[in-house]
Amino acid sequence: MNKQTILTHFSINFKLFLVTIFILLAGCTGQVNMLSPITYSTDITPEKGIVVVRIVNASAYPVAFNQFTINPENLNESKEIKPERLKSLTSKFNGTSVFASEVKPGNYTLSSIRAFHVAGEYIYSRFVSANEKFGTFTVKPGKVTDLGTIIYYQNPQEDQYQNLLVRAPSSDFGEVLRKHFAFYPVNSANILTWNDDGFDEDRHAIFAGIVQNPTIYNQSFRAPDGSIYFLCKLGVILKYTIGGTWELDAVDTNLELTAIDQNVNGDLVVASAEGLLFSKKFGGEWEKFELGYKKHIDVVKYYDQSTIDIVARKRYSLEIIRININNQEIQTKKLNGYRSPQGWETSAKAPNEQAIPRKIISSQVIRFSNRNYLTVTTQSDMYNPINGPKKNQIFQFESKNWEMNAPITKLKVDSLYNAGIVIFGTKAPGFWSLTNQTKYYKYVTSSDRWDSVKASVIDCTLDLNSGYAGIDSSYAGADSKCGPNLEESRRSFTFMSTPVFKNETEAIAIGRFRKYDLMTGKNSYTSQLLITIDSGKSWTETGSPLPSDYCNSLVPYLTDKLLLSCSGASSDFYLSTDNGVSWKHIRQQENI
Repeated sequence: MNKQTILTHFSINFKLFLVTIFILLAGCTGQVNMLSPITYSTDITPEKGIVVVRIVNASAYPVAFNQFTINPENLNESKEIKPERLKSLTSKFNGTSVFASEVKPGNYTLSSIRAFHVAGEYIYSRFVSANEKFGTFTVKPGKVTDLGTIIYYQNPQEDQYQNLLVRAPSSDFGEVLRKHFAFYPVNSANILTWNDDGFDEDRHAIFAGIVQNPTIYNQSFRAPDGSIYFLCKLGVILKYTIGGTWELDAVDTNLELTAIDQNVNGDLVVASAEGLLFSKKFGGEWEKFELGYKKHIDVVKYYDQSTIDIVARKRYSLEIIRININNQEIQTKKLNGYRSPQGWETSAKAPNEQAIPRKIISSQVIRFSNRNYLTVTTQSDMYNPINGPKKNQIFQFESKNWEMNAPITKLKVDSLYNAGIVIFGTKAPGFWSLTNQTKYYKYVTSSDRWDSVKASVIDCTLDLNSGYAGIDSSYAGADSKCGPNLEESRRSFTFMSTPVFKNETEAIAIGRFRKYDLMTGKNSYTSQLLITIDSGKSWTETGSPLPSDYCNSLVPYLTDKLLLSCSGASSDFYLSTDNGVSWKHIRQQENI
């Protein structure tokens, strides 16, 4: 599979779509036995066993795997014997899925895992097969077969990906049942797992290689000491020190990491999916705390040297919690809460009880101009989190008590980002937008205002029939950058990551240009390194090539050099000290 095809989707005519779905589902149902997850109302059959597994997607592919197919050892003995396909609990689209279904007794092997999601007129699909060396397991009546955690990883191989499935080392069998299927009684003496085949050492070596080569990170963070941290899958923390070296750390989880902070003493706090919190004193060891698996922690912030504030979300609500950790004991205090559609608990505003609740997709905190802002992103239950429209609300708050003001409307923007020495903002197109294009802004501290940032380059001699998308031409006149009596044309681009502002006027960015081929009817894309010297009012192509076609993410915390990440493609990083004229390969993907 080509690296550029990370997310596969098919757009089809709606009527054909319905017919196709019917055929697909009918075919799947006929060829396999579809098994739903057990619930509190499931009438457990004593003649069957329970198969439990967690799948972690450690790739850039954004969709969780929701089907798990196993083959009985006597599959070929009769047409009546079919593979068993387990369906996951409702996916939270955080790359992790859990399964627990009743299965007939027998010996089994893993056939495949599959992500199959329907969102409007789109189908998202990924199918990964296991080989014969993956291992076997046994299902017995009245017993649980816990297969632990299976990792999916895309191993970069030159211009292609190699799909890897590996069993993660595990000792906490029964964890998935205790968290996600708490109604089912767990007896550790009643749990089976994979049959021993002597290959665990080889599997552990592959798992270690995956951990040491994360190809995607969720967040980056600049610590008070100047180090830059990257939060990765599988509990991995990648650190780029102020001395230019790399350090790898990890906490005790195979889940994704979601938030990080460091205080001035060098103490760290990290959160992961399923409500896990990890803290480490400077020079000490990680300590683990569980806040409840239904809490997805989006934000962790040190309030003082020993107290941590977190923002944790559930489906329709947020909680602001202050945590004091002392001698491995955790004390919590709720400061504020938000629920859709009622709003904040501390707000005097009367809730709109007629409004329909919206699920909370994410929340984030950013501070600038001595003010704290919390962005809450919500979405209608009608839409899929991958491609459905979202709504952002930005609230200003005081860090002492997290009391929220009304949603801020004067900011002009609905999303906030760090971009070098400035704050970058974007405004998503509204329903009545004529261009359906995102608007970009830069915050000017000295005047407390938002200035528009263009997403286009100026050409003076462009052939208007060249097929470039987003061309706007006009007679430029005496004030044109092209000079008097010349035609000025703009080619639009999309920012591949936030631009990096070295000062208020100079910045570097990577733009993605789309070109439409009139002969083939297809689009092609190119990425170019761009520079501005007028605060983003205009951009110019530098002509300097990027070190790789798949590396498009500028890390926004360094202003005296450029740090380029290949997140989404590989674990490679590049560094430039001359504005992208030349690049040094400072971290390289290993061959697993």
